[in-house]
Amino acid sequence: MSRVREVLSYFKIGNKSAELVLGNLSYLFFLTVIGIVYIANAHHAEKKVRQIQAMERDIKDIRSKSIGVKADLMVNSRLTEIEKDVAPHNIKMTNNPPLKVVEK
Repeated sequence: MSRVREVLSYFKIGNKSAELVLGNLSYLFFLTVIGIVYIANAHHAEKKVRQIQAMERDIKDIRSKSIGVKADLMVNSRLTEIEKDVAPHNIKMTNNPPLKVVEK
């Protein structure tokens, strides 16, 4: 019972330490809120960093695929490749230059 009274005696208004705590209660609450905001901001920043890293990996993959597609396009747009593609349709290259139409 004396221990309970001893603990309760710290919360009496006349006690200097209780006055100090109660007087700075708003300041302690402010520091607690600042701490919570700091922790939340750190988690948010780490999440953004992970998202940026994932996007950079995706960009690297897409860039490599793009280079491959460009290389395939360069190969397939050669004249010999086009001739091979249209040969089944009986379309052949002409050796004559195109005719100019001149209006008189």
